[in-house]
Amino acid sequence: MEKNKAIMMEYGRHWLDYGSFLLAIVLVDQIIAGPLFKTILTLLMQQGQVPLVSKMTAKELLMSHPIVLIAGIGCLYLWLVWIGIIWGIAIRGIMLIRQRRFSLSMLFDRISFWLRPDWTMLVLLDFLWLMPLGQGLFCALRWGNPNYPGLMLDFLTRKTWLLILAGMLYLLIVLAGLLTMRSLIAMAANQISFQSVWRENKVAKCNFKSMAGLFFSLLIFSLLGWSINHFLLLILMELKKFPGKWVWGVAIAFRSLMLLAGFWLLAGAIVSLVLWQLPIKKAGELSTPSKTRWCQAVIWMTIGALVVLTSIMSLPMTWHRPLVISHRGVTQADGVQNTLPAARKTQRLHPDYIEIDVHETADQKFVVVHDENLHQLTGVNRKPHQLILKQLQNLVAKENGQQAQLVSLDQYLSFAQQQHQKLLVEIKTTPNDSSGMLPHFCQRYGKRLQANHAWLHTMDLNAAQKLHRLNPRLKLMAIQPYVLGWPGQNMGWNVEYSMLSPMLIAWFNFNHQPICVWTVDDQKTMQQAALLGVDGIVTDNVKALDAAIKAVDANHGYAVRLAAQLNVTYDWQNIFNGRK
Repeated sequence: MEKNKAIMMEYGRHWLDYGSFLLAIVLVDQIIAGPLFKTILTLLMQQGQVPLVSKMTAKELLMSHPIVLIAGIGCLYLWLVWIGIIWGIAIRGIMLIRQRRFSLSMLFDRISFWLRPDWTMLVLLDFLWLMPLGQGLFCALRWGNPNYPGLMLDFLTRKTWLLILAGMLYLLIVLAGLLTMRSLIAMAANQISFQSVWRENKVAKCNFKSMAGLFFSLLIFSLLGWSINHFLLLILMELKKFPGKWVWGVAIAFRSLMLLAGFWLLAGAIVSLVLWQLPIKKAGELSTPSKTRWCQAVIWMTIGALVVLTSIMSLPMTWHRPLVISHRGVTQADGVQNTLPAARKTQRLHPDYIEIDVHETADQKFVVVHDENLHQLTGVNRKPHQLILKQLQNLVAKENGQQAQLVSLDQYLSFAQQQHQKLLVEIKTTPNDSSGMLPHFCQRYGKRLQANHAWLHTMDLNAAQKLHRLNPRLKLMAIQPYVLGWPGQNMGWNVEYSMLSPMLIAWFNFNHQPICVWTVDDQKTMQQAALLGVDGIVTDNVKALDAAIKAVDANHGYAVRLAAQLNVTYDWQNIFNGRK
């Protein structure tokens, strides 16, 4: 308790020095390094003509784009090295401030030390267990970054055995992190190798009693953050829904305060984490030149302006109703996906869009089907490109205890035109497609799709860009399971819901580009996506989405929208009941 008290007093007295220093690091990382790495990844994918970087295309990437793969791995390693550098500078800077001998020359002395492989690997180990924990406890980490806990939980909960295995692995990583945390701090403080630190048991040995005290101090900072956030939300809740612009101004001010308070408390947690590993000694007063005070003022003014700007962008004055999009044209397993009988049932629920999937056939026509292999739906172990359209139309697809024949895109479009039903058409591309597939598609269906006010989307970024060149009037979206690069100027994005973040949505809204989310089947998650401000939600349950949007439409005040931005998951049950 005495050590906790000493650390709290230290941070309380000199929070401006610690906070300004850590803010400067955040500014460099978020404004320079982060965009730079995203730009490099975007250029790699564009220049290498890579359709998509995901687990589904890893083999294709290795076989068809080995140089891009090597360059991507190199970029990933450079990012890891960069993380090691900023961690090292942050730890050493905190130590120097505590010792009252901070200077830039001492901070950047022997900067090449942060390039050591043992340091980089140790930072990676601690990053793996601290990042999910940090995002779970501190809201400041989630305002502009991907939802790492939500992403991991969404992926891991799809298989029980995977969740158990990942849980056990994470516990091992946490244990290893606890055992090496003091070594990490000692390496940074003294700039010596991991081997040298580990030999000194007094420094490297983990004391679980002291770690419990450390977690107690981190918990205090976390609870303070949540208390501030919820206090401000309670005040907003008492205000009327939209009585005027001044309420929006209050909401912007509150959101900015949440960000700044969240960072201040997060900085306190980081300082505590470092100082806990160092001996607490009495030191003289911090002698800081006046020019440093000016520097601190500039840093805080800059971050304050950025915070207000991001708050304005990510909390628009008005809320807009997202589009209801029926995934594969079927809802609640009421029919066979991508078939007309299912579409007729779904259309009675009046979705804004029905999403379908299109493959090229052997005779260069187009069939409405999702899978690249027809075996699961039809029992025929063939691919769409191996059969002509008439053969495909004679196949009977069976799903959900029902059956229906496969149909052509012409048949589906005719149905949509008769029912005045808008479509979202996914272009499925494969290496077996004909060279003229996209020009043929645009020539045959471009005008009909425009008349239908249809959207096109695809996982193939190159195909999306080519479609835009062929017909600039077509409305296009790129499907993004993982947000790795910058969006193009001519299309929107359809992202996996666990990748949503307030700043990602704000970026698209600011540029008047659509951003949709897939595939969301839990009502709580639907409400959260709607409150975040997405333009459309793809779902397998149109009835549930209609109910969720009606609930949000009745209550979408600023406090509710801010709460949706704060939460890792809107309701913990959606971890298990969300995407299927």
